[in-house]
Amino acid sequence: MSSLRRRREAQTKVDIFDAAIGLFLERGFDATTMAEVAEAADVSRRTVYRYFATKEDLAFLPSDRWMERLDELIASREPGESTRDLCRRAVLGVAEFIAADRDSILRALEMLAATPSLLDRHSRSNAEWRDAYVALITADLPPDDPQSLVAATTLGGAIVGGTDAATVVWALHPDLDLVDITAGVLRDVEPLWPDACR
Repeated sequence: MSSLRRRREAQTKVDIFDAAIGLFLERGFDATTMAEVAEAADVSRRTVYRYFATKEDLAFLPSDRWMERLDELIASREPGESTRDLCRRAVLGVAEFIAADRDSILRALEMLAATPSLLDRHSRSNAEWRDAYVALITADLPPDDPQSLVAATTLGGAIVGGTDAATVVWALHPDLDLVDITAGVLRDVEPLWPDACR
């Protein structure tokens, strides 16, 4: 697929998402249909389903994009860069990525906060983030060591919980700097890093 086509498809997804968020905030997530999203986005219902299998997938487009950014940052590991430094750079890079799209993200967070039916999906999304960090952290740890896995899972969960909280605080106080808040989270979880990763 050409880079131009990829950019067009990415923009189409964002356009559909933006139209959907407007409807979700106006009518409620549960009361909005995919057909109404298609009409608001001025695309066919088939196009909406081409990019989003479910309405939940549509609502969580930002989180999926953030995960893609995390993967890109991890893949760009610099020679000699420690796992801890890579993790820190990746976490802060995702925060920068989120903050750069502030208005859209704040609308999405407002919608999520008002939609209890998405809590389960939000929990599953957080578990995916935790697993991504655990996979990164355990690369430096002894294999088949239960205590190392416990330490990595604890740290991964702390990073996810902290960054999730940072995003919520930033949504409530958008004048704050999300990257600075996230850096504070990383300082708070620093003692949890296993010795093998220091």
